[in-house]
Amino acid sequence: MWETVTVPTATLTVTLKRTPINTATDCTIPVIYELKNDKSLGTKYTLDDSAASATEFTVSGTTLTVPTGATAARTFLIPYFYYATGADNLGAVSVTSSADKFNTASRFILQCLGHSVCEVTEEYAIWLIFDNAKLTSDFDFTLSPEMNQAFTMRIMPKYCDLNKPLFQMIIPENPAA
Repeated sequence: MWETVTVPTATLTVTLKRTPINTATDCTIPVIYELKNDKSLGTKYTLDDSAASATEFTVSGTTLTVPTGATAARTFLIPYFYYATGADNLGAVSVTSSADKFNTASRFILQCLGHSVCEVTEEYAIWLIFDNAKLTSDFDFTLSPEMNQAFTMRIMPKYCDLNKPLFQMIIPENPAA
């Protein structure tokens, strides 16, 4: 989680959106940053377990006590980890790729959103179903403001099927809502 919070001068605490991981041996908020007016990183503050000071902050549950000594409103960047349990407001998606693990062939279903050539506001849900697909080990990672993550699949026929289908495309009769 990356929270950006503006704190008025007289305010001493911030209520975080999630409960950060904070145990005796692991606190996921070791530092917070005060942001400059142009939103770049400014002063770095460190965690203190006992009390906030001019150079340190404290955290307990979802309450973060900001560093003391403010003479004007300040904006902080607060990065931290939390446990994604799947409960309301605690969901997350994690994808891990390991160089020493190799993919096996399996069914791959891709849900897409398309639109009519004549009417771009008319959208359609499309399902592409590959019964025998395998992700390749190709990897290309690019960081950009409009980032896309490319992946490559090796699509193989079902060898024992007389028709040897590669994929099936399903487009429901009615446009997507």
